Amino acid sequence: PTQEGLRLHFTALAENVSMPIIVYNHHGRTGVDILPKTLSQLMALPNIIGYKEAVTDASRFADLKQACGKALLLFSGDDPTCIPFIQAGGHGVISVAANVVPAQMQMIASATLHGNEELAHDLQTQLTPLYEALSIESNPIAVKWMLAEMGLILAGIRLPLTPLSNCHHAAITNILKKVFLFRLGSI
Repeated sequence: PTQEGLRLHFTALAENVSMPIIVYNHHGRTGVDILPKTLSQLMALPNIIGYKEAVTDASRFADLKQACGKALLLFSGDDPTCIPFIQAGGHGVISVAANVVPAQMQMIASATLHGNEELAHDLQTQLTPLYEALSIESNPIAVKWMLAEMGLILAGIRLPLTPLSNCHHAAITNILKKVFLFRLGSI
């Protein structure tokens, strides 16, 4: 869609639901980028309260802050770059990895928000192999497989997504073991 199409879509959504809305921008998945100017227009809608940004360009945050000021909650949508996003004034991260390691992602966000850069970077470094594994195939294929292996959900995924390719099972299982995700006896 065009920027106008996006504006009209989110306006229609906001006018027809009463719950708070967080707009999600991931042009890598959707093929279109919600520009800061469009987001600024959407802020006029009372139930649009936040924005999840998966664009990893560091200058993007400054553009968002200029267009939206402090009136909007801004969240990183990219686990590997959430620290600089939060350091630039973001409010946190809406994370894929948090489905698998919620406590660790909460600790990264909290440490960053409180200025403990060393702890945040140490945790981020420990989770880098997990981040890479989560994107080994289209999201949410890998995360669903991991959660099923951990016994947290039933195995399975809906078309057009397919189950995680068998060739990745052993490598991802080893990554999960390294980041201490499995409960005793679950592997």
